[in-house]
Amino acid sequence: MDVLEEALVGVEPHAQHAGVRLESKTTKAAVDVEAGELLLQVLTNLLLNAIGVTPRGATVSLVADVDPRGVLVSVQDAGPGIPPLERGKLFVRGQTSRDGGAGIGLAHAMTLVEEEGGVLDVAPFTPGTGACFQLVWPTVSATSAETPHTVRPPTLDELTMVVLDDDLALVELLDTFLTSRGATVRACRTQAELSSILGGGVDVALIDASPFNGDLPGALSKLKRQHPKTDFILISGADPGPAVTGLGVTWVGKPFDVHEIVDVVRALRGSSRTGT
Repeated sequence: MDVLEEALVGVEPHAQHAGVRLESKTTKAAVDVEAGELLLQVLTNLLLNAIGVTPRGATVSLVADVDPRGVLVSVQDAGPGIPPLERGKLFVRGQTSRDGGAGIGLAHAMTLVEEEGGVLDVAPFTPGTGACFQLVWPTVSATSAETPHTVRPPTLDELTMVVLDDDLALVELLDTFLTSRGATVRACRTQAELSSILGGGVDVALIDASPFNGDLPGALSKLKRQHPKTDFILISGADPGPAVTGLGVTWVGKPFDVHEIVDVVRALRGSSRTGT
């Protein structure tokens, strides 16, 4: 499976839930790309945004072809489009036109693209046609003696996860990153919402300390008793000490690299399956 197909497969559950069709058209030359993990992150973000603004029954399309600068990937939605006055805000952190969006997704995507020497832009506004994001990504050198291979990121296929944090930017970043690896992610901001989601069955819970406002060890102890099959990860800037870690709760200190979260989750789930 190439990275373009992998991105489509990863967002398919979200498209089905939203009642949105996905279609793609690619050429073989368009899949020989560098930094496949980073490209997967960017494509996942663009596709999730497109699904989020597309009405039920409509289509989001991904088209990829060769370009003199690399591979040209276009993601077309069926939403309201982006008027000229809004274009300047698209890639600014903290700016968003999507309900519930924190504005970090496109800003993060732009950073990744620029660091890899690519280009990310949106096509000129045309009323009634939705928005079309256009991504140019570098190709593997044609003079390379080795057959190019896309580096596959660690996957979290079929895991159900919940993120409890009042930092919407962090929540959206984790949602995009973990979803791109196959996880199903739900977000919440209060203890009551967390309890409701956990009641439906969750593999991993990522929990910030601030929403608990008090007896964190007591609250986590209760959650561990009520949901013994869930692995709990505390994401907090302060070391919670043995009162929390002694409960079998893993601590990941803020700020963290999102790859660290994936490594911790995979390690925990491996231990859960083996009973160690």
